[in-house]
Amino acid sequence: MSRHVHSPHHNQAPLAGDERLRRVVILCQEFMTNLAHRRGIAEAPDVTAPIYLSEVTFWNTAANNSLDICVQNFSKIFVERKRTEKHHWRKVVRNHDAFVAGLLRTLKLNEAEYCTYLKSMQHYRDQFIAHLDDERKMHPPELEAAKSAVQFLHAWIIDNEAMPGLLDVQIDTAQKLLTAYEIERETAKRVYRRNCGKPMVNA
Repeated sequence: MSRHVHSPHHNQAPLAGDERLRRVVILCQEFMTNLAHRRGIAEAPDVTAPIYLSEVTFWNTAANNSLDICVQNFSKIFVERKRTEKHHWRKVVRNHDAFVAGLLRTLKLNEAEYCTYLKSMQHYRDQFIAHLDDERKMHPPELEAAKSAVQFLHAWIIDNEAMPGLLDVQIDTAQKLLTAYEIERETAKRVYRRNCGKPMVNA
């Protein structure tokens, strides 16, 4: 005889609009933090400290995990999977046409190029993060366009969707997001230089 197990979260009320906005902003911030860490490791200059195989494994894993989190978070807010993504930008942006127009201008892409980029992100996510399927060679996506898209969405929410003070987040301006990114990137460089040898990854 089967038994139905109730999730402790099954009867929770749906997220309110401000809660959804706040979570999308947090996803943007997490994307920027992880991209900063990956690039900081990649950009750290050569140092003379000895490096052991275990250290190589640790830093490669840290950098690659940061890449995966970037792709995951970007996918949650930009890649539509049958319109089921709970934190997709369409769930929090009211004027879709104006948002898309501004996003494409920012990225300097046309609609077809943008769709191709989204497919590359989704392909990497599906083949190498959510699953480990049949492809033999991994081609990590380029992340500069994703960074620009995330910054654009973050600024759009702050400027157009959220009342001042509503989100209760520390990084509540575009400049604060960029400043936090630069701080995290320099921190990653500093920690890497202090503990390790030559840079090992591309970002």
